[in-house]
Amino acid sequence: SVYRIEEWRIFLEDDILKAVENNDDANPYNIMFGITDFQVTLHMVDGSTKTSFDRNDNWTSIAGVEVSLTAEESFRGAPMSRTQSSRFFIRNILSN
Repeated sequence: SVYRIEEWRIFLEDDILKAVENNDDANPYNIMFGITDFQVTLHMVDGSTKTSFDRNDNWTSIAGVEVSLTAEESFRGAPMSRTQSSRFFIRNILSN
């Protein structure tokens, strides 16, 4: 088997959600505009949650990843705000 390992870092800069592939900070991708909040929560198998995670943490103890985005825009002079949250299962967890 051959595996290709890539690293994607997603972050909010000003009101733009951006992505950097494999530490190429000089060439970020603009994903979405008008974003006012971006939150990631890790749901652990023991029922706890984490909002930060580093290389010393055990990634196999992640039960799911919840991503929340809030966007704001003005329509006909009226401000509008929407928040979308989704929870994802990390399929690579099963390969451990």
